[in-house]
Amino acid sequence: MKYIKLLLSILGFFILNAVGLSLSSILMDYLSKYFKSEYAFNIISYLLMLLVVIANLKLFVRKNTMEFIKLKFKDIDKREIIKVMGIAFLINVGVTAFLLIIKKYYVYNFIWNKLYIEDIVGVLITGIIVSFSSVVIEELMLRGFLFNKIPLRNEIVIIFVAWVYAMFNVIEKGFNLLQFLNVFLFAILLNVIYVKYKNIIYTIAFNFIWYFTSNFIFSLNLEPSNIEVPSVINLIYGNYDILSGGEYGIFGSIVFLIVLMILDIVLIRKMGIFNKEI
Repeated sequence: MKYIKLLLSILGFFILNAVGLSLSSILMDYLSKYFKSEYAFNIISYLLMLLVVIANLKLFVRKNTMEFIKLKFKDIDKREIIKVMGIAFLINVGVTAFLLIIKKYYVYNFIWNKLYIEDIVGVLITGIIVSFSSVVIEELMLRGFLFNKIPLRNEIVIIFVAWVYAMFNVIEKGFNLLQFLNVFLFAILLNVIYVKYKNIIYTIAFNFIWYFTSNFIFSLNLEPSNIEVPSVINLIYGNYDILSGGEYGIFGSIVFLIVLMILDIVLIRKMGIFNKEI
């Protein structure tokens, strides 16, 4: 009976979030005609989605919510936060730069070639808010709620939550083996960071830098005509292959797979996660 209640609670949380996020999307689509600025529309849309997830989290975790999800502002080590964010940025830029060097990606243009300074500021501010909202939504649902709701050993939960995250991506983007493996290993990395620091702020920091870099520092499209919201550096790719990752970006690249495998193995061995309980 205990596990049935637990399962129903987890399903209820995700179903209610899915309904709430869908309704917020419908509402914003209806209100879109009243927005003169696309930047303002995107910001309000993502902040509304964030409020939906926070409200649902509070509904399902009514007592000591911040303690449950391990949101600890007082336990932040500034040097560690900077290190975590730096690692996220260097991995993303490093893999992208390598694919540029071997000519799997090409630079189409830079943001200043197309927009005025006021538009550039708008894009970057929007990017910061959208990236933060998207990442917090993901972290609250997966690491904050699901990870802590499962009453199993850390090593099992690390794998299970990573699998759930990878399956969500399959539902959203379709199945591609390399993309699935990369998303799974990326989620393993985030879960390991969560276990290491016991503080969701570190995974938010890592994921925020990753999301912002992937979507607003770099953008990747097959053709220049597909570029909707320009990033700082707009990239295009040729035909899909296992090096470029095609439409999946570096998440579809075997180069990124190798990097993630090495990083995950090093961290897991260093922390001894599969040898002892953290």
